[in-house]
Amino acid sequence: MFKQLEKKLVWTYTLTTGVILTLVVILALFVSFSNTQNNYKQTFHNNFSVVVSKLQLENTITNQWIALQEDKNHLIICMEENGVKLKFLRARENQILREQQLEKLRAFARKDEIDSSLPPVSVEEIRSDVYQWEEDSSLYFGQVLIFSTSNGYRSLLLIEEFPNAKTEKMREVILFLLIDFFGMILLYWVSVWFVGQSLKPIKENKKRQDEFVAAASHELRSPLAVIKANLSLMKKEEEKQENSIEQIGKECNRMALLIEDMLLLASTDAGNWKMENQSVEADNLLIETYESYLPICREKKITLQIDLQEEEIKQIKGDPIRLKQVLSILMENAMRFSKEGSTIVLRGRMLIGGKHKVLLEVEDHGIGIPAEKRELVFERFYQEDVSRNDKSHFGLGLSIAKQIVTLHRGTIACKETNGGGATFSLCFLEID
Repeated sequence: MFKQLEKKLVWTYTLTTGVILTLVVILALFVSFSNTQNNYKQTFHNNFSVVVSKLQLENTITNQWIALQEDKNHLIICMEENGVKLKFLRARENQILREQQLEKLRAFARKDEIDSSLPPVSVEEIRSDVYQWEEDSSLYFGQVLIFSTSNGYRSLLLIEEFPNAKTEKMREVILFLLIDFFGMILLYWVSVWFVGQSLKPIKENKKRQDEFVAAASHELRSPLAVIKANLSLMKKEEEKQENSIEQIGKECNRMALLIEDMLLLASTDAGNWKMENQSVEADNLLIETYESYLPICREKKITLQIDLQEEEIKQIKGDPIRLKQVLSILMENAMRFSKEGSTIVLRGRMLIGGKHKVLLEVEDHGIGIPAEKRELVFERFYQEDVSRNDKSHFGLGLSIAKQIVTLHRGTIACKETNGGGATFSLCFLEID
């Protein structure tokens, strides 16, 4: 189930982000083309201005200067005086190619009703638009200028070639396609990592849920088997009905407690567990717990002590019934693993440093908990007795305690008691 979901999410994220990346690449390519085109056009404007200035300000223009400009900037320069083309040495080279490109420029100009062989009539100067065309792998820009002189008029036809412009454009397209392709591959692996990390808590939750269901099934199977066996016995041996009814009652009580604990945990998982939120006297909470369990401890021949600091212990915010339930769970565990003659201590302290905190502890001197298992004891259905011979406990108590403490924004921890045993510590923020 998770593998199929993971694949779908990976491809969904990859395709979604891939489409966005492709759109960004297309936009970047368009901007790059536009900038390149503007650079070509600006270069042409600059070269055209240089030639025009030379033509308008100086009466004599040498063949050497024209040849230098044509070679340096890939220009075709054609000048006419009163409709007569001025002959330059440069014009003898590539004559056919030059005339072809010049004729294209004249054709563009004639469409705009500009003829370089005719003088300007009502204006001093006629300047055409900048024309653009492509041929083979080159890009061409051209413009026509006609202006009046004291001896009549002059005309200038100027063309600038940008060799391999189409090839450069294709290279740009290939570069951006490669960026998009490798970007898609990178996005795929990022999606794999991201989806894996996102589903990790869900997988862990599902694993814990499966373990919870398996353990619950195990716990429910035992009392049901006992009930079924006693019902069968009652049918066969009527004289043992009273004992069978007693056993059935005990197993029903065990099932009721288990189901109650499971419902409690389910409600906390769903986030719909309602609790009172009021000021609670932490020292009174310890005293009430002490008074409740003192007779039971005496009966079990266990010494129960209460240790409160002399200074006032501040109030905490929470549900007094639930907080007392936590202390009861810890006391039940402490008595369960304490031997006759041992001691259990209920302790209350204020921790100073940063925000003041209220510390409540239940300390026993029993068999203790190995260091590697101190975190495991808060897991559901975890029991040190793997054979589950103790039928009075299901391994849910400390899980419930941790849930209650967490809902109170507190912490619960287990450490080793000096001299052996286990100490469970509850830490809550005091009320400001």
